[in-house]
Amino acid sequence: EKWSSFGWDVIEVDGHNVGELYDAFNKKSSEKPRAIIAQTIKGKGFSFSENNNTWHHAALSKAQYELAMDELNES
Repeated sequence: EKWSSFGWDVIEVDGHNVGELYDAFNKKSSEKPRAIIAQTIKGKGFSFSENNNTWHHAALSKAQYELAMDELNES
């Protein structure tokens, strides 16, 4: 609403959905500036990091890396 109130063309998408992002970036241009709001979840898809602010700056251990790879391969 804030960006719209300033006269911007606002598109809100699921930031984890490549198709939605692609469509937003390729939408026909208007005379207005465009703001794409990509809603995301920090650490999405990893049991030990999803919505955990510590992981915004943390490094993976070897065990966590292996767990993450296992979780990616399950999906």
